[in-house]
Amino acid sequence: MMGAGVSHQPNPLLLFAAFFAIYIVWGSTFLAMRVAVQHIPPTLLAAGRCFGAGIILLLLAAARHQTRATPAQWRNLAFTGLFYFAGNQGLLATAQQRVPSGIAALFMAAIPLMMPLVWYASDRARRPGLRTTLAVLLGFSGVGGLIAARQGLPAEGVAPLDAALMLAAGLFWCIGTVLSRTLELPRSPVFTAAAQLLCGGTALMLIGTLIGAWADFRPPSVPAPAWLGLVYLIVFGSLIGFMAYAWLIGVVAPTRVATYAFVNPIVAVLIGWAVAGETIDAATLLAMGVIVLAVAVVVTQR
Repeated sequence: MMGAGVSHQPNPLLLFAAFFAIYIVWGSTFLAMRVAVQHIPPTLLAAGRCFGAGIILLLLAAARHQTRATPAQWRNLAFTGLFYFAGNQGLLATAQQRVPSGIAALFMAAIPLMMPLVWYASDRARRPGLRTTLAVLLGFSGVGGLIAARQGLPAEGVAPLDAALMLAAGLFWCIGTVLSRTLELPRSPVFTAAAQLLCGGTALMLIGTLIGAWADFRPPSVPAPAWLGLVYLIVFGSLIGFMAYAWLIGVVAPTRVATYAFVNPIVAVLIGWAVAGETIDAATLLAMGVIVLAVAVVVTQR
């Protein structure tokens, strides 16, 4: 499936299922993480998600005899895995102990806004155009408005530290993306993802051990919804979501696939409101509209 060209007309049912996965399923993972992280330490939760998905993808790559990597590629896999998963997933899980799922998704929507800035920092020839620059400024004004809007909601506010953690998580993801495009990695995307997940999971497990996360973790006392949240993150968030995304990249225009970046936060906010009773007020809706509009402008640029 990965080798299909954009000119080939894919099965409409497969297209619907794949877009459903990156729109709805990925959007719902923020609530699953919010539920699980209330009972599982964030570093251990993120590590479990990485190990679960990484092992399954590694088995899939092994079945295809696609597990070869040079020492230099292994170094690059470990490096990018640290940014993608130890940095992004670890910090996001930490913040989601206190931040509602929909609000966390809106902060992660800032990733496409950061991407042009990170690319420009790594390559001065990639200077963003005026339209992109204005969209980035608009988007971050929406993020600032979102932080201000939540200050009046004691139970669901966004503390400055949590805002910084989520923005740092987004920045780590951007850096990992740029490195993945510039460093030499194995040709197999499945094996690459598996190795990055396992490297990131190993780092998260070490960090959790060093900060004493195991002392606060009592598996028998973790309720079933938290375990189900972890399983949902592994199966639907990491496996199904990744495979759907990888397939779509091969069969449709990248700008169509990139639309997940501004659909996910809308889905996450609505699911958080409908399922978990998370608060949505007028100021939050306005900030969401500004962020989503800015992201839509950025990701539809060539």
